[in-house]
Amino acid sequence: MTTSPSPEQNCYDRGGLVGGGSSRPHPGHCPAWCCDCTHHEFDPPGAITHKGSAIIATLYDEYGLLAELHIRAVYWDKPQSMIGTDPADLEVPFVEVRGPGSDDVHFDLSPVQARAFAVALLQAADTADRQLTLTPLALDSGSRTPGTGLPTSPA
Repeated sequence: MTTSPSPEQNCYDRGGLVGGGSSRPHPGHCPAWCCDCTHHEFDPPGAITHKGSAIIATLYDEYGLLAELHIRAVYWDKPQSMIGTDPADLEVPFVEVRGPGSDDVHFDLSPVQARAFAVALLQAADTADRQLTLTPLALDSGSRTPGTGLPTSPA
């Protein structure tokens, strides 16, 4: 897994971009973790989307090609009249998981759902590691290195 640039490289402090990269002010009403905020004029008027730094997880897609998922905290700060139009878990800061493109996968998770998902991933990873250690894969006539599933080097 790789991560995005450090918060010092892509986040705003309350006086502008940390490190002096920009003089664009960061609104004082944003959460401390907000690095990117969008003020909406029309959909709905007065709403603000706050986004934290993205962590980029590299994984394989269904074709075996490397792909990225961007994971970050998000909060859609809506006018009082819009409260209740989304699930309650998404009316407060939540976790966004999405591919880098606008047509890519996109999931929103409550913090509780995100933690449960993380536990499930860790459990599945532990199971996969144990399986490789206990019974190396024998997908062809060559032998495989225990614990890795990789073919052994020819002698």
